[in-house]
Order: sequence, then C-alpha cells, then structure tokens
Amino acid sequence: WEGERGDARKRRRREDAEDVAEKAAKVKLETELGENREYLERVKKEEEMAAKAARVENVPLSLEDLMRKRTEEEREREKPVFVSKAERARMALEERRREADAARRRE
Repeated sequence: WEGERGDARKRRRREDAEDVAEKAAKVKLETELGENREYLERVKKEEEMAAKAARVENVPLSLEDLMRKRTEEEREREKPVFVSKAERARMALEERRREADAARRRE
C-alpha cells in the first residue's frame, strides 16, 4: 500500500514538473513571438510611411517653410564641431600653404 502511494506521489511530482516546464516554454515562446510581432509591426509601419512619402507630390514649399528650413540650417552650421588635435594641425598647415601661395602670387 505504501509503495503505491509513493509511486503516485512521484508520478504527480513528475507531472507537475512537466507542467511547469511546459508553461515556461510556452511563456518563452509567447515572449519571443511578442518581440517579433512588435518588430514586424514596426517594419510594416515604416514601409507604410515610406509608401505614403513616395505618393506625396512635389509641392513647392511655402515661404514660411523655406525660412524655417534656412534658420534650422544656420543653427546647425553655428553649432560647435569637435575637431581633433591632428585635424587642427592639418587645417593650420593647409592655411599656411594657402597664405604662402597668395604671397607668391602678389610678388
């Protein structure tokens, strides 16, 4: 009698462990599918946006749009740009060369 009860417990524990493993695998699969689903949705949205942009006709920009674009470009040009020490040295040599060429032409 005790042997049968022990076997039943072992079987139940084994089944419970299998159920837990199945549930874990199912959750992992759902997570992976969810991530892939999000990626696929993002790709589809980007493709739709690209198709919509391709359909837009070339409409001339308004004066306000042109002015806004021009000011944005000016702001971008005014932003400081990191120049390495080697690049600064190269630029200085180039400037000196131009100045020397200009001095030779004047003579």
